[in-house]
Amino acid sequence: MEAEWFETEAHLDEIQDAFVSVLRARATAWPQDPADTRLELPGETPGLPDEGVLAWIDILDPDPECHAILLTVGVYFYGDHAHGDEVHNQLLTLPDKPTPLAWTATGTPGELAERAADWFEYLLRRPVTRYEWMRPGTAPARRWHFGNPAPERIAQDWPRVGTLGPPDRVVHFQRDLPDAATSP
Repeated sequence: MEAEWFETEAHLDEIQDAFVSVLRARATAWPQDPADTRLELPGETPGLPDEGVLAWIDILDPDPECHAILLTVGVYFYGDHAHGDEVHNQLLTLPDKPTPLAWTATGTPGELAERAADWFEYLLRRPVTRYEWMRPGTAPARRWHFGNPAPERIAQDWPRVGTLGPPDRVVHFQRDLPDAATSP
């Protein structure tokens, strides 16, 4: 059985369905596996707010051989307003302070879903650079950066890559999506 975009086993009310239907329709063009998205409803996950819907996605290294989750981002939808930002990759909670990726908007469920989809597409489209330090007998140490508009570190799988000297290999990825979305 194939995964559905922003899958949930919970029943969606009319407002939630209006939001999620637009997201699902837009997601069909994304270079992502639907299994890397999820929808959390109030009361489904301990520690999440008792209101609002969380639509989240894991952004992966574009190299399918790597299998690294670089960033988990989500949109909390509350019916007439929404808030998007990085979320904890296991607890799905927002950071204590908004990150540079954060946004807040008000509108109809359809408008907010379009805004959320634009934001997800913007993040999926951003160029990614992977720096690798190769060491015999161990997995490579790696660090990932988003490229344009300004380079920023998004993930690292070795605690002290800064102590390893210059990287042994630099790999640039650019993902293409149809109908390019602009920065949100």
